[in-house]
Amino acid sequence: MIENFERARCRHKPTAPVAVTSFSRTIVAPMGFLELSRRVIPDKPRRAMAKQVRRYRNRRAKGDEIRELWNRGVSEEIEYWRNWIATRGAGNDQDYEVRMSSTSPLQDYIRRLLPDASAQVKLLDVGAGPVTSLGKTWAGHEVEIIAVDALAHQYTALFDEMGVSPPVATRFCHSERLADSFDADTFDLVLACNTLDHSYDPMLAIQQMLTITHPGGVVLLEHHPNEAENEGYTGMHQWNMDVVDGECIIWRPGVRLSITDVLGSVASITGTKDPAARGFGLVTMTITKR
Repeated sequence: MIENFERARCRHKPTAPVAVTSFSRTIVAPMGFLELSRRVIPDKPRRAMAKQVRRYRNRRAKGDEIRELWNRGVSEEIEYWRNWIATRGAGNDQDYEVRMSSTSPLQDYIRRLLPDASAQVKLLDVGAGPVTSLGKTWAGHEVEIIAVDALAHQYTALFDEMGVSPPVATRFCHSERLADSFDADTFDLVLACNTLDHSYDPMLAIQQMLTITHPGGVVLLEHHPNEAENEGYTGMHQWNMDVVDGECIIWRPGVRLSITDVLGSVASITGTKDPAARGFGLVTMTITKR
């Protein structure tokens, strides 16, 4: 049961909308990657990261091809969650109970990352899907959870269709544009679980997460190892997350981005890779903002 719960808890969650072309223009607009990244990333590593991202953009599929891949993936995602709601967990009662309960306890491994947490704790779940997997209560603390996803509007319509209300409604926001919606130094912890492999610009998304995390706070990334490679770069799966000799990397054919190198001057970064974790393998990256 625990294995099934963890599989569903980290169900793939896309981080960008179907309107691919308009968002691609946003990424390269004047207030795009380079300007946003200046908030937390020193000049030299920022230039190196931008160069690698430009190389990727020059290689990636063009608008119509990407739109078709995304539309196909979005439909599958919505159908998965429609069945999950209709069947109260798609055979996984524990997952449904944790997500839909307003009194489920905050997970132990999250609490351990916040040893100096104040009485009020603010958490953000990025690419949360229709309903966050985070527990809602912590004895001695007031927990505020915000969940965001680029498919939030579709998920809201889905809940309305099924006549169900989640305890924490997912808000619309791109992972790559978090700083447009939230102030810098806002959250104690930002979680992204199996979502960055779907994103257009995962390094920018991570930088945005770090921007809105307060000093001493944590960005926690949990992903299947090398998911795009395993899925043959089909649908939304376009990036791989991996830890190689302690280095946290994002990669796809022809592109290798080192989170460790790019953000090492502004955060403490650790990564682990456990092929057997939770029954399906897990890459965990913990980024603590200085």
